[in-house]
Amino acid sequence: VLQHCCDGGDGGGDSVPRALLGGDAAAERVEQALAVMLAFAGKLPEANNRDGAFVIFQTSKDSAKDLGVVHEDRESQEWVRTICYSPDGRRMAIGCEDNQIYVYDTKENWSRTCVLNYHSAPIPALDFTEDSLYMQSTDSAGALHFGDVLAGVQIPTGAALRDVKWANQTCPLGWAVMGLQ
Repeated sequence: VLQHCCDGGDGGGDSVPRALLGGDAAAERVEQALAVMLAFAGKLPEANNRDGAFVIFQTSKDSAKDLGVVHEDRESQEWVRTICYSPDGRRMAIGCEDNQIYVYDTKENWSRTCVLNYHSAPIPALDFTEDSLYMQSTDSAGALHFGDVLAGVQIPTGAALRDVKWANQTCPLGWAVMGLQ
């Protein structure tokens, strides 16, 4: 799965081409977003804005069609800082400005499965393990935490997960980047 983060049109960064979004209606929704995560190979793109709301769009190979909304929600009253899908596509996690991580089951009507609330600062980065069972996350205060996304609990020591394989490494801290400055 190829994932790409870009600007929804508000922040002056890489913006999403209208043709990629499938038309004007979807493009107008995305232009209101602070950030957009595009996941290719059949995954779902999403957009989030400054009030904690997020929207999941269905991908379309036909650029003449507007992307349909699959799910939209607003768990947090604060900005969504990051969004990450598990490698198996079963879960989606969002890290917010309210210091919490909200985990959703994408196969069960986008139900929220847990809220991980062990951070003391906003969460800009999340990573899943290759087996989609665990997550590592960093906050803007420089703390690295680990969580069990099935049980919805914090793993108190990172040493318990030092040998697992991570599907990605967006967190600036972690075993994979240990010793790099």
